Amino acid sequence: GYVEYWQLNADKWSLWREFNERVVKPFAQYMVPVIELGRSTPKEAVCIVFEKVNQGGVSLTVFELLTASFAADDFQLRDDWNVRERRLREAHPVLQGMENTLFLQALALLATKARGSAVSCRRRDILRLNTDEYKEWADRTELGFIEAAKFLHGQKIFNDRDLPYRTQLVPLAAILADLGYEAYTEGTRQKISRWFWCGVLGEMYGGTTETRFAQDLTDVTAWVRDESQLPRTIEDANFQANRLLTLRTRNSAAYKGIHALLMRDGSRDFRSGVPIEDAMFFDEGIDIHHIFPRNWCLQQGIEQSLFNSIINKTALSPRTNRSIGGRPPSEYLPTLQRNASVPPTVMDDILETHRIPAWRLRIDDFNGFFAERAEGLLESIETAMGKQITREQGVFAQRNESERLDVNAIIDSGESNSVEFKSSLRMDLKERKPANHIELSALKTVAAFLNTDGGSLVIGIGDDGAPVGIQVDGFPNEDRLNLHLGNIVNRSLGALAMQYIDSSFHDYRGSRIMVLDCKPSLNPVFLKDGNAQVFYVRAGSATHSLSGDDLLTFTKNRFPNA
Repeated sequence: GYVEYWQLNADKWSLWREFNERVVKPFAQYMVPVIELGRSTPKEAVCIVFEKVNQGGVSLTVFELLTASFAADDFQLRDDWNVRERRLREAHPVLQGMENTLFLQALALLATKARGSAVSCRRRDILRLNTDEYKEWADRTELGFIEAAKFLHGQKIFNDRDLPYRTQLVPLAAILADLGYEAYTEGTRQKISRWFWCGVLGEMYGGTTETRFAQDLTDVTAWVRDESQLPRTIEDANFQANRLLTLRTRNSAAYKGIHALLMRDGSRDFRSGVPIEDAMFFDEGIDIHHIFPRNWCLQQGIEQSLFNSIINKTALSPRTNRSIGGRPPSEYLPTLQRNASVPPTVMDDILETHRIPAWRLRIDDFNGFFAERAEGLLESIETAMGKQITREQGVFAQRNESERLDVNAIIDSGESNSVEFKSSLRMDLKERKPANHIELSALKTVAAFLNTDGGSLVIGIGDDGAPVGIQVDGFPNEDRLNLHLGNIVNRSLGALAMQYIDSSFHDYRGSRIMVLDCKPSLNPVFLKDGNAQVFYVRAGSATHSLSGDDLLTFTKNRFPNA
């Protein structure tokens, strides 16, 4: 029938003959190139050959090669992995991005360490795994990833989206699997935590990582077991203070890490005041939002590079963020307090859990907030990494206007109606410890200056005008001293008082001093002393309290519009 079909029609026959000559015969005679690989060919070489020849197709992964190799031993690697992957992903949201390659790398680390050979998880080492080794270490490796997920929950990293480095799961799982029950002590957890945060905040896993994985497993387990030398990841990790200015999106591991660190250290939701635990994280849809809203910042002419940085962001629930809207903090904080039925002091405590200076928010002082929040974040990072971060003066705040004060003239003129000296802000130099009455004395003077005609309180100068230096107060740096000042003024004099106080630091005769330049307040300022509220004024070179008729007369004349 085939021959009759073609021969009965000349046109068809001609077409068939042309097809036979141009297509069928050349195809039948085509010489197909063949690369023959014997049993002795290393598996990594097979992988390279396949990738070179198959450039237009699908890459052959190490998992595919191992699957084929194990099939020769009648073991179905893919089926085994599918079961493990489902268990890991369903039980732990932080492992949603789990890949078979990560699993094989962790397993190879454990297997090579057990052999007593060089610990490694490069492709050639994975391809050298045999079926028995895989079966021996697969369950323990899976358990290592489960323990890694639990550890990450403890660090307030709840899902894959917020995981700083997915690749860091490899050494973390291997370390926990290798340590076994040894990993459950608090001392061990503290060490692993320090190693983890050094890796995240030092941004150590952004490039080629296999060598670091091997170092981590050997270094961290040895450090845990015999107090040996610090792991190389901890020694190599470094965080530059000005890095905060460039952290703006989730693309950075350090950006994700800092927000997780704040939650780990107890940050509470603005509205509910509840610590951000995993249940709340998922139920409330916690995400990262601006503290000073974007639209308000644009209206104020604040640079986007500043208000979009991590310094102006924190973890909030969607409902809290909607309450904020585009309003400045001085407007949205009272709304949050009213809706949550909490007093301002409680709201201030909540803000402090985010390393936010509350009093700066209450007067919409973005520049002051920016500098103090940056310092707070740096302190959190230092604690997590166990390392000191070098600061450069003026990176987060400009103090040029303050530096124009003629400090020498102020001090040389001696104490007066507008100048007073304090040896320290909080330290009782006789008892050599912080004391409330020392702070209270300084606050009385500040309140008196604000209520009268203003003046300068100089910290770090004795009554005789001799320099003592602010170092006696025991603060680690000037930013921390400034932050403490803001907190005690906010707590004792009210949030609005700080807008009339300009603090600055100066060198004077070989010592570092602090000057509080106080401007006259537009409203009466009362000092909270226990349950009492006391009104102070300046008279001569002394500070006095007023009450009764004297208080009424003074405030009527001094604050006619209040």
